Amino acid sequence: MFESLGVRMGFVHLHCRSAFSLKDGAFLPEALAAAAAELGMPAVALTDRDALYGAARFVDACERVGVRPILGSLLTLDEGEVLLLARTDAGYANLCRLITHAHMSGERGEPSVTAGEVLRRADGLVALLGPGSPPGRLALRGRLGAARELLRPWREAFGGWCFVEVRNLLEPMSAAEVRTLLRLADEAGVPAAATNAVRHLVPEDAFVADALECMRELVPVAEHHLTRWNNEGFLKPAAAMRGLFAGRP
Repeated sequence: MFESLGVRMGFVHLHCRSAFSLKDGAFLPEALAAAAAELGMPAVALTDRDALYGAARFVDACERVGVRPILGSLLTLDEGEVLLLARTDAGYANLCRLITHAHMSGERGEPSVTAGEVLRRADGLVALLGPGSPPGRLALRGRLGAARELLRPWREAFGGWCFVEVRNLLEPMSAAEVRTLLRLADEAGVPAAATNAVRHLVPEDAFVADALECMRELVPVAEHHLTRWNNEGFLKPAAAMRGLFAGRP
């Protein structure tokens, strides 16, 4: 599946959280499929947090518009998070088992799994370790050596399907974050993959994502300190994404 999605075909968004990421994403799976088709993208991933609730609707919608669906999830770890994508049937089964385990074992209704549990079920999965992952968090705290060591078991478990996820949301610290994560990828011998951590499909819908976040935190919009600096976390066209990483195609 992934082998057939070459760079010649343009950009594929691999990190998109829909309304099935409860009180987080600001769009439905059908809208994601339609937007990807309108942008001429060959495929798009639905990666809701700790969930695959919208998978059936997403696959059906993608088939209707001629876009290849990629199923995944942003999985909460005991310390951080990891973005997992299913590349085979076995990988999808492992992802389902991990999500089920996360919901059954998480304390106080908060789903989570350990990194070790993910590593034991790496078969058929793609791992993207971004700024919120355990290695990414260490690297951004200036501990590159420790981050490389923490990345080692992920590389061993996932082989060539382990990536460092890099995002450039044009926020004040984005440039430094990108440099650090690219350095981590280079020093660890792991390829980097660009995403945009999509939570809304068009810039104008950023406020909807903000309102959902306020609902999640039970605070009024006027009193909320937003976790975003701008409205750049949308489904950007391929040319825009290439422009964000012009120095590192």
